[in-house]
Amino acid sequence: MNDRHIEDAFSGELGKNRITRQRKIILSAICKTNGTNAHMDASDLYLKVKERDKKISLSTFYRVLAVFTRQGLVRQLVLGTGRRFYEVASPVESHHFICLN
Repeated sequence: MNDRHIEDAFSGELGKNRITRQRKIILSAICKTNGTNAHMDASDLYLKVKERDKKISLSTFYRVLAVFTRQGLVRQLVLGTGRRFYEVASPVESHHFICLN
């Protein structure tokens, strides 16, 4: 997802919400993990976001994740360990397997 797609996402799914610099940074960080087969949990994702903007607080980060999830822009996954992972929501369902051995 490039900057144009991010702008489109805010005009579509998030149309009622302002496009803030923090929201763009958080969405961009989530987008960059898609397709890498390395889902990031919230704490790893927050560290990536902090690399781009040291001023984003943890509470802002979690509020934005909640908004993105509620709006259907981001999907939250809980995979076996209880940790929450995030990925960009897509109309095509993706499947996740957990090795039990």
